[in-house]
Amino acid sequence: VTFFVFATPTALSPEQQSHILADLNAFLSSWKSHGMPVRALARWEKNHFLCVEVDASCEIPGGCSKDALFRTIQELEKNHSLSLLDRSYVYFESEKSDVVAVEWKALESFINSHNSRFWKVYDLTVLNSSDWKNQPRPLEESWLQKVLTLK
Repeated sequence: VTFFVFATPTALSPEQQSHILADLNAFLSSWKSHGMPVRALARWEKNHFLCVEVDASCEIPGGCSKDALFRTIQELEKNHSLSLLDRSYVYFESEKSDVVAVEWKALESFINSHNSRFWKVYDLTVLNSSDWKNQPRPLEESWLQKVLTLK
């Protein structure tokens, strides 16, 4: 994995994003895997998505170093009173390019009450930046469509 996406259901202001990035960058500047430095950059996208991209030409994080990243994200959640690891939301982009977070329990109602052919879905499980650049995907081409057809 060379790319991590963490999402918050509430859009963050530029000031909030800046504070969170400063705290995360403090961790990233000393992040190591098996004693070797991991080079990574973090950025916010669409006021909801905190993306961490690892330089694949250098040390790739192993299990323990990934755990350290996730512990840091948990600390960010606590220190900034936000949610970044809660996967009970599906993230959509409206026809106006707004990001909308919908809880799983409200998903069916949401889809039935909106013209879904205009909505796109984000996949937060992408493993690299090139896959992330192809986000969001139209609902009918998304991972979510596969889930919905199983019901």
